[in-house]
Amino acid sequence: SILGIQVCGSDFAEHKRKIMQDERDNTIAWLDSGGRLEVWGWRKLKKQRGKKAMYWSPRIADVLIINGDLVWEER
Repeated sequence: SILGIQVCGSDFAEHKRKIMQDERDNTIAWLDSGGRLEVWGWRKLKKQRGKKAMYWSPRIADVLIINGDLVWEER
């Protein structure tokens, strides 16, 4: 299958809304045709609480069709 990855910064919720609502029909067509879809949102996190050192970490979600419903499943 073909994997589509949508990558964003801190606007993860906006991408979720767009995929699950605005582009719902296109998303369902993509998944029904055998495609897979992941959304990766990058964010900076502190290495230790109270410290300044930061690192980039992905927030990853799979978009699936389960029992006929479009489902957003974060890893």
